[in-house]
Amino acid sequence: MIGFTGIIDLNASELKKEIKDKIIKNFSTHSFSSFSINVSNDLAICYTNDACSIFQDHDSKYLSFVYGNIENRDELMEILGFNENAENAEIILLAKKFYGEDFCQYIKGAFVAFILNRETRRFTAFKDHIGQRPFFYFLKNSKLIFSTEISQIVDLNIVQKKINKNRVIYFLTYLCGPEGETFFKDIFRLPARKKLLIDQGCAKLSEYYFFKLYEKNIHEKEYIQTLGNALEKNIIFNADDNNLASKLSGGLDSSSISAYLIKNFNPQAINFYSGVFNLNIESLDRVNEYQYIKSFEEFHSVKSNYVEFNNIEDLNPFRFSENDYEPNFIMSRYFDNRFLEEVKKRNITKLFDGFDGDSVISYGTNRLQDLGKAWKILELFREKKLMEKNGFIQKGRNLKFLIRFFIKPNLPNSIIKFTKFLKGQKKSQEMNYANLSNKTKSNYKIKKISNDVGDFDDGYIDSQQVHKKVLEWPLWEYILDITHSDSVKHGIEEIYPFLSRDVMEIALNAPSRLKLKEGKTRYILRQALKNNLPSKITNRSNKSDLSPPIDQFFTEMKEKKMYLDLLIGKDSALKGLVDEKRIIKMYKSDNKKDNQFLTCIISLAIWMHKFSFRWE
Repeated sequence: MIGFTGIIDLNASELKKEIKDKIIKNFSTHSFSSFSINVSNDLAICYTNDACSIFQDHDSKYLSFVYGNIENRDELMEILGFNENAENAEIILLAKKFYGEDFCQYIKGAFVAFILNRETRRFTAFKDHIGQRPFFYFLKNSKLIFSTEISQIVDLNIVQKKINKNRVIYFLTYLCGPEGETFFKDIFRLPARKKLLIDQGCAKLSEYYFFKLYEKNIHEKEYIQTLGNALEKNIIFNADDNNLASKLSGGLDSSSISAYLIKNFNPQAINFYSGVFNLNIESLDRVNEYQYIKSFEEFHSVKSNYVEFNNIEDLNPFRFSENDYEPNFIMSRYFDNRFLEEVKKRNITKLFDGFDGDSVISYGTNRLQDLGKAWKILELFREKKLMEKNGFIQKGRNLKFLIRFFIKPNLPNSIIKFTKFLKGQKKSQEMNYANLSNKTKSNYKIKKISNDVGDFDDGYIDSQQVHKKVLEWPLWEYILDITHSDSVKHGIEEIYPFLSRDVMEIALNAPSRLKLKEGKTRYILRQALKNNLPSKITNRSNKSDLSPPIDQFFTEMKEKKMYLDLLIGKDSALKGLVDEKRIIKMYKSDNKKDNQFLTCIISLAIWMHKFSFRWE
């Protein structure tokens, strides 16, 4: 593994030797690189040398630890005055002494970190703004066990293995939540943007950072340049001159990252990887990106390594489930793991990924509602005409467009809700909830679940607030935990430049007109990269669609009744949890909308079987 595992006795008592030995043995068994061990009477910590740093101050009062990267080292160096060779763990301790208890908000990067006060026995851990590194923990009787891998805690057999039914219900309806909980009772995950304080045996979570909204009277060109500079800076910071790899899908996000790598490093030393499908299914033109990848290759005089998918069986998202310690919901998991396998063959340890750049930059279509809310009808229809011309929306009737972007934003929310009720419109989460058994639904109410995950239907909110909600989407950190677990199994660190805190805040605060302008979505990023990408990519209005191949897999899965007995058989671990008739109907009807729920329920069933859990 890459990361850390540790145990601390917060009462400063002496830990049993057998516990320390077991932690060390478990870690060493799964470690992919050289690692160190820090052991004393009251603690034992194992960590990989190239990813972690540990520091103890001269009077041994504090022990600090960081897993990951601190991106604003130069900025902190000027303020805190540390040596340029200082370890990250020393930097966060200096920040704490300088800024006080609010020090967490001044650290930028992709990390988890903690500080132990050896005198007061206070333990403080915090995670970056989006949750790019995992942190799991278990606390009982002053013993704190923590790790980047939940398996390291579970396999110690100190924690009694019990299913957390709350987490299961939220998983099947919303995928995420309740906050900080895992599928195991008494084992928790530290959420993004949160600080964990453990003092005198009590654990308390608090939010130390939130995405800020501000107003600046800056020229559009400066916003565009600032965004481009922030993205490029993050890429340079995380790059390794001798071992570079980047996914190149032909989309705007991966192409932007690849272009900045070429601009700053030797193009011949960069390994590009592009996925293509050679399958006998319809709609492959929506999936394969040949024309865009080729345009990038010609523009920069480089060649990409094509990762081919030739068999439907290779698309099975459950191929990895037997080794999972929590159920998984990522339908395209096969895709990312195949890239990791190919990258590993060349002994590359870092892989750049354009993950969710579209959400970070924002498509900006909520600006249309802003225009309608402000009664700017002429500007609204001008944008519609340009978007149709550029291919970003299909040509449609003006009346339908007017209702959606002018009338609805100006209607009271009560009327909109009533209209949806009359039409029988339901959210996907409500449809997921309907698949649960009546007994389960009587014990877990959908209204409480919705409130707990923050799904409030407040009607119209302006585009910047919508963007902020997207950036604070709780599901991101769950996805990042999964991708981290998969990547470290291959000894690879995945880097997501669009998740840089600076990039996210600049994108959030850019004027909405820069997110949708001249009939083009994500206008600010297109302009920032216009000189570094072929026009075929900067002007493209569509994006790759990976759903046809995976939908075909599910079609064949249902025809062969794969996993059906696992879900509704007489010995199924799910007995009493789901409505079995609805599961049978899903297999018979082959509705593509059911595939996400089936991914969750099959993964859950495999996980429950692995740990001998039963719902009833």
